[in-house]
Amino acid sequence: MTRSASDVLIVGGGPAGLYAGLQLARAGHGVDLVEEHREFGSPVHCTGVLARDAFDVFDLPAGSLLNELRQVRFVAPSGAAVDYTTPTTEAVVIDRVRFDRQLADEAQRAGVRFHQGRVTDVSVDRAGVRATTAETTFRARATLLACGASYGLQRKLGLGLPKLLLQSAQAEIPADRPGDVEVHFGAAAAPRGFAWAVPVHRSDRPYVRIGVMCQSRAADHFHAMVERLRTRWGVAAPEGLTPRQKVLPLAPIDRTYAERVLVLGDAAGLVKPTTGGGIYYGLLSARLAAETWNAIKAEPWSLAVSDRIPWARRLWPATDYHHMLGGSGAQGVGYAAPAALGVGLANKAKGLFTVTFQPDGDLMYSPGILWTAAYHKIPVLFVMHNNRAYHQEIMHLQRMAAIHGRRPDQAWIGNVIDNPAIDYAKLAQAQGVWAEGPIEDPAKLGAALQRAVAVVKKGGPALVDVVCQGR
Repeated sequence: MTRSASDVLIVGGGPAGLYAGLQLARAGHGVDLVEEHREFGSPVHCTGVLARDAFDVFDLPAGSLLNELRQVRFVAPSGAAVDYTTPTTEAVVIDRVRFDRQLADEAQRAGVRFHQGRVTDVSVDRAGVRATTAETTFRARATLLACGASYGLQRKLGLGLPKLLLQSAQAEIPADRPGDVEVHFGAAAAPRGFAWAVPVHRSDRPYVRIGVMCQSRAADHFHAMVERLRTRWGVAAPEGLTPRQKVLPLAPIDRTYAERVLVLGDAAGLVKPTTGGGIYYGLLSARLAAETWNAIKAEPWSLAVSDRIPWARRLWPATDYHHMLGGSGAQGVGYAAPAALGVGLANKAKGLFTVTFQPDGDLMYSPGILWTAAYHKIPVLFVMHNNRAYHQEIMHLQRMAAIHGRRPDQAWIGNVIDNPAIDYAKLAQAQGVWAEGPIEDPAKLGAALQRAVAVVKKGGPALVDVVCQGR
């Protein structure tokens, strides 16, 4: 059977695929989503730890929240332990099955059409994308691959594989005396990775989610972690317990996009290199890109530096040469702001609307460009991606600490831009640029962007300071 063509076909119904479908459907696109399993959220693949403010930032249904987390113990290979307590609740444990199903309900209400089946082939021709399951052929203008850590389709499309893969094993087990979160490092616990224990409080009784991420023999290291906790936590592991195992990408695939194809989340290897997670950052990028798109879609827009927020490339329909102008081609810090100003100067005479997502640390290398923009009346909309740190560096140092048995809790030293936090709106205003923020309530973002768009359309620069969660 062949389905009529839709705007977007999404392969995979995890959080990345469901949230992308929700945003696209709300923007008025026709969306089909194909999920191989009969029920969303099952089987469970992740530990289910999420930033607490994600529920407010993304308006997520709170019915999946189980318990809060504030304390963690890092255990070194020597057995020495370091305890850390957050001043406020920053993370929560969720019921992943319920979380995914509630997100699926939201997407379906927005108009996403669900289909059950395993997509075995994706091909692209001049008419669009063709995807096939055992019983159905789907046609669409574009496709998003959100199929998790499964790379058959990526190989067929020539997108490559993640350069680094680890094994993982996990299970949720009854525990009479669960403690605080524990993370164990070292070759004995989990070579090239770590082992963890997360307390879970359900209505019937307490449990613990025990897991490992390691180079090899994940099941063996999982059972060893169970034995470490059995007495202290009162772990009641059933006879013949078999953990859920999967491969975990810790590096991206060679290319996360192709003609009419975009790859999301685990399927693209876009995860935190420290933990293999990253639900929050993916949702945040999608929200920021969608809100900005809603504000500028009626304009002849031009995204000045289009490699900083990948979701913009996924959600914004680039049909003209000026829509996506690329990036630096390298990883130097300090490029984005001056480059965006140059684009704005070139676009001014063409009547194009210039917008850029501006990283906070990057702007601090050349904050004087804001004065230049005001002095020369260069119309550019700067949307600050203000996560108050150099988080790429923090994640790298955390991973190196985990590999070498050092202290990952010290990775923030020299890499945070906080205490005091920089008020980029005031920084811009001091140099003559219209600015608003810092914005921490996502409900206020849309209106602020509309006001900024009006300023840019009159011929001046504008900056909206958006406070974002770090990765």
